[in-house]
Amino acid sequence: MPYSDESVYTGEYNEEPDLNFELYAEQLCRIAVKATARSKEAFTVGIFGSWGSGKTTLMRCIKNKLSDPKLFQRLFSDLPKTELTDKLKQTRCKTIWVNPWKYDGKEDVRNALIQTILGEMANDPDLEKDKRKEIMEKAMGLSLSLYRLTGHTLRGTIKALTSGGIDTKYISDEIEKAIKGGDNKAVIDPYQYVNNFEEVFKALVKNYVGDNGRLAIFIDDLDRCLPENALTVLESLKLYLAQVNCIFFIGLDKRVIEQAVSQRYRDVKITGKEYIEKIIRLNFFLPDKDPDEVKKIFQLVPIITGKYDEKGNDQEKEEAKKLWDMILQATKANLRKVEQFIIAFELIEKIVEGLNKNRGNKKPEINWQGTYAMLAKILLLQMNFPDFYDALERNYTLMEKIKKVYDDTKDEDSKLKAVQDKYSFCYDPILIEFIVLHFDYGKISSSEDWKVIHKLSKAVIYE
Repeated sequence: MPYSDESVYTGEYNEEPDLNFELYAEQLCRIAVKATARSKEAFTVGIFGSWGSGKTTLMRCIKNKLSDPKLFQRLFSDLPKTELTDKLKQTRCKTIWVNPWKYDGKEDVRNALIQTILGEMANDPDLEKDKRKEIMEKAMGLSLSLYRLTGHTLRGTIKALTSGGIDTKYISDEIEKAIKGGDNKAVIDPYQYVNNFEEVFKALVKNYVGDNGRLAIFIDDLDRCLPENALTVLESLKLYLAQVNCIFFIGLDKRVIEQAVSQRYRDVKITGKEYIEKIIRLNFFLPDKDPDEVKKIFQLVPIITGKYDEKGNDQEKEEAKKLWDMILQATKANLRKVEQFIIAFELIEKIVEGLNKNRGNKKPEINWQGTYAMLAKILLLQMNFPDFYDALERNYTLMEKIKKVYDDTKDEDSKLKAVQDKYSFCYDPILIEFIVLHFDYGKISSSEDWKVIHKLSKAVIYE
């Protein structure tokens, strides 16, 4: 589904997985469910990709297939008839979605993760009252234990039985009574309670989904957590939740985890790759979007098409191609980054229209037709190469200097290094290529041009 002028602001495209995502989801579901039928441990799938690559979209697609009984059965309908496939076809799956970054820096993230999972289980409308009560009691025990050990408790995650909603007073009162009474196991020996929680959770899940059921837990946007908390979430899966009936799908940018590992274990010889392999059984890397596919997605957005439409005359087609080439290279064809650019670009265009309109019959304050290409280039640099934008603020002729160093270096293999050696903030080869390839398009030739473009670009920069 392509973006329209309205949907670019809502990201509606991300709600509609393409055919490839359907294929990815189907195969990942099959592998994960089959793996838990043969293993005594939970199966963990890492959905790796950079920001805007579609991790959440793919995970939603997977969740839909696992939670819908009809779609779930189709996953195994074409498999040869064996004892295993017969068993898989009788499997039922419950799903829970968790966003650990919501608790990042607020409460103990380990407690937040587990309590959210237990809270979702306890609030399942299909669950019998006695089973709900058991989950509530075990969740309260864990919360008490962690409260005693760390001083943190996640109040408001567990749902009270009476109302089916969040009752923070209920939790506070129960914690206070247990601590004052001193007869709760979690209060008497919190270390033992936490150590035994893995078996407690195993029994709860089995009771919740049945002997042949699965609990699929989706942990989204883990890379939005502080690096230290992201590691805590991963380690909690291994320490407390590694149960045979569980499947974990985790969306993250592996670079964030690798950075966190290097910070925490700087004195230990363990790489980010080795760390991830110990936690995650199956790594799936989302491929980058094809630039032509991204162009097709945004084909209905007037800010990029409209008067720059490739369906126009030859000059308009060439203009549209130059603009698109610049956008796709700077953003690496990342959907979210293209969205950001479009929204910022249109905002400034509307501001310019308003400024010119306010002048009535006088000469327009800003010539948009002669400005938009320069503005597009500077916005793309600002959003994707902020260090270079900062340097450009100090010297707007910097692109000319870089182009000269590049052109004056005769050895083709040494051109990039020559620029990097002279300008340390130009460490990214994509930035250098962007400057060189698009040097003439949207070229800022005077200080007056720079003053106008710089002022407009400052309207959307975050400092």
